Amino acid sequence: DMKSAHFPAVPRALVSIKDRLRQGLQMVTEGKFVDAVKALRGVMHSLIFVVADTKEEQRDIREMLGIAKEYVTALSVEFERKETSDPKRAVELAAYFTHFKLQTPHLILALNQAMKLAFKAKCMKTAGVLARRLLDLDPPEKPADQARRIAQAADANPTDALKLDYDERNPFTLCVVSKKPMYRGTVEPIRCSFLGSAAMPEFKGTVSPVCGISALGVDAAGLQNRTEA
Repeated sequence: DMKSAHFPAVPRALVSIKDRLRQGLQMVTEGKFVDAVKALRGVMHSLIFVVADTKEEQRDIREMLGIAKEYVTALSVEFERKETSDPKRAVELAAYFTHFKLQTPHLILALNQAMKLAFKAKCMKTAGVLARRLLDLDPPEKPADQARRIAQAADANPTDALKLDYDERNPFTLCVVSKKPMYRGTVEPIRCSFLGSAAMPEFKGTVSPVCGISALGVDAAGLQNRTEA
């Protein structure tokens, strides 16, 4: 039939793509961020061509797309942090990076890095917030000791030397183009139809930098990967 002629066998295809997803996440662990983005974006693009026969397969596809989206978006924030020469922007981007749905070991590294950057910039209040979030994850002894000391220092002086565009108590979505937060109630994000990546309305029609294929804020059917019963 048409489906068997044009689409890979679903279980076999999903096993292969899951393996590539694992490899991409391992690259993140190894600090090979450019390679990881390439691999994870490849996972997204491969999943477009897999048609699920069951709800379980459809759930697997959605879950893999969600993981790939989180990591590609997060790593784009980290790339921008490495490129900026502005200490304020560096602290902000490092803090935003900690709000993605990352695996716990990766989140521990992200929080540790953001905490140290905030502390170095004399943003004690923010450093303290990040330190306490880090301690909640039961990190290894060295970062835990550092976090406890920073949290104590922040309690004694809960101020930020820089006026950061970062409020951990106010829910936000990060614009995938500008890498700036859209706080709840301040702006209605537009999204890409493939992954739901969010952006400020001014970027309508721009191709999402996350998937590289879907325009932001343009009505489309989105991913259709389920066969009809």
